[in-house]
Amino acid sequence: MNSQIKHQLQIQLQSNQDHQQQFIKSQISQVQQPQEQQIKSLSNIKSFNYQIINHNYIQQQEYCNLVAFNKDGSILAVGCDNLINLYEFSQGMLKYNQSLNDHQDTVNTLYFMRQSNQIISGDQNGYI
Repeated sequence: MNSQIKHQLQIQLQSNQDHQQQFIKSQISQVQQPQEQQIKSLSNIKSFNYQIINHNYIQQQEYCNLVAFNKDGSILAVGCDNLINLYEFSQGMLKYNQSLNDHQDTVNTLYFMRQSNQIISGDQNGYI
């Protein structure tokens, strides 16, 4: 009788261990699936390379601390001291267009409007 009980306990213990292992495997699987999905989605991200255009630079005499492109990337506005210098940007080349000198103090905000090529700018004195 004692050996039968011992045998039944061993069977029950083995069954419990099997259930625990299955539960642990299912928990691990649930954790791994999102990680695998993240890895797959990250592998779908296409890489791209930046290129520094060394042959096309424009020396500024003023301290320049702001740049902004219009919506299609064809106009570059650069805030230099109290000036806003505008450049045409085409095929990787910058061409000076004009300077706006309406600010009395250092320009610290530049923003192109989304629907037009108009610029909103602000300076350190609070003028817009």
